[in-house]
Amino acid sequence: MTSILIIQLGIDGLQQWKFLFRKYKTIRKIAQYILKAFKKKKKASPIIFQ
Repeated sequence: MTSILIIQLGIDGLQQWKFLFRKYKTIRKIAQYILKAFKKKKKASPIIFQ
């Protein structure tokens, strides 16, 4: 009985890690898209401190 519980907890843990990894990939893509939009705006401004 205890071994079944441990196996089930292990499987659930792996599934949670897979879910978080997929979610992190999409969050990272969205963040990179937003950062690229801000970087494009900054390139248009003249460089003053050089």
